[in-house]
Parts: sequence; C-alpha cells; structure tokens
Amino acid sequence: MATAVTTIDQRVTQIVGTNGYDTQITNVFGPAMLHEVKKRFKLSLDALLRICKAKNIVVDTMQKQKVWTCGGLTSETKITLPDELKVVSQNELMLTLVHEMTHALPTGARTDDKYYRHHEKFKTAKVQRKLITADYYAEVFDRVLKNIAVTCFCQPMPLKFPNSRMACLSSTAGNSRSW
Repeated sequence: MATAVTTIDQRVTQIVGTNGYDTQITNVFGPAMLHEVKKRFKLSLDALLRICKAKNIVVDTMQKQKVWTCGGLTSETKITLPDELKVVSQNELMLTLVHEMTHALPTGARTDDKYYRHHEKFKTAKVQRKLITADYYAEVFDRVLKNIAVTCFCQPMPLKFPNSRMACLSSTAGNSRSW
C-alpha cells in the first residue's frame, strides 16, 4: 500500500506541477478544465496523504463491501478498500486509490460515482459531470501510467451527417488509444 501511495504522490505532483501531462487531462476533461482538474487532483492527493499518514487506509477483511455493493467506502478521514484489492496489480491498486482519494474531499468538492469507466455514457458525459465523477480522474491517471499521448478533438457532427453522433479527428504518436 505504501508503495502505491508514494507512486501516486510522485505522479500527481508531476501532473499538477508541470505541463507534461496536460494532454492526458485535456483529452479527458477538455482544455477549458485544465486548471480546475489540476487543482482538484492536488486537493485529492492532499486528502490521500493525510488519510495515509493517519493510517486510515484500511482493507475490509470482513467483506462488508458485498453488503454495501460497492468497491470502496471513503470519507474525509478514512478509505476502506475491498479485500480483493490485496491480490490485484500495483496499477489497479493505484487506480482504485486515485478514484477513492477524490471522494475524500470536503462536501461540495468531493466526487461521486455517476459513471464508471466501463459505462457507455462515460465517454460522452458533460464536462461538469466529469469534474465531479471519480473515475475521470482515474482515467487521466491511467493514461499517465500507460503514457498514452493522443490528441483527440471530439465534436458533435454537423446536422448533414444524421447517422453519426461524433466526429473524432485524432493524431497519434506511437501506441495510443482515443475515446
């Protein structure tokens, strides 16, 4: 767990402190939200580090998540992770912690779980919904971990193309993935 938190600290510090990962942020949230997303990443990281320092990242060995039907349970002071995370990859653990750390923000700033990365509407949600949904931050972090640097501008199609909802013009560099 400590290794995952240390790596998250290093990566999020780079994400918010440099422009090296701005492409990953803007590909998910759009360019207008760059500053706001970096601010929320920083606040979320501060919450994760505070909770970790207080030794309040715990694993639910009683498997209460099966009753709650959720993967993790997070407040401003505690992150409770499912027992199954003891056997996942380091990257999967970090993605879960990044997701959960955004729930640890104070009321009014914390995220919810309206959409998850596997949901159909995840890719087409409005920017304001993205800002308050945890898995969009995990998506950015995943793109940083995998070094996915794609420039993709998705825009509504003109009405003369009624059978197609989106046009995506992308330029790729190496191994890439776009929405």
